Amino acid sequence: MRKLVQTALFATTVALALPGEAAPQTCPVGPAPVACSATAPSPGQAFSGPVLQVLDGRTLCVALGPSPSQWVRVAMADAGPDATLESLRSLVFARKIDCMTVGQEGGAVRAVCLMDGLPVGLLASPVPGGGTRPRGSDA
Repeated sequence: MRKLVQTALFATTVALALPGEAAPQTCPVGPAPVACSATAPSPGQAFSGPVLQVLDGRTLCVALGPSPSQWVRVAMADAGPDATLESLRSLVFARKIDCMTVGQEGGAVRAVCLMDGLPVGLLASPVPGGGTRPRGSDA
């Protein structure tokens, strides 16, 4: 009887481990985005902090404190439509930016931001002929 139970358990385990009609499992490419959920500053209000997440070529999170509930989701008001995630991330990730709120856009505050006195949205946008504007250029 014991041998029969062991065989049945083994067969069940193998059957569960074998691929069948179940949907394929996938591994995420990277970590899931963290929600930037701080209360949006009012239009005309200035704020600053390090960029701790870049969501796409126009949207990033500015930390006003250590937890994601203290991060402000910012839509760059001056970013071009062709700005890429890679260009914005390489420009601002983990760097302090200074922003001025100009309105709301979806779930984000719409703002113009500067880094070292230069406009982040314009610097992250492609220039005619390819590439992005070098830091320190006249945007």
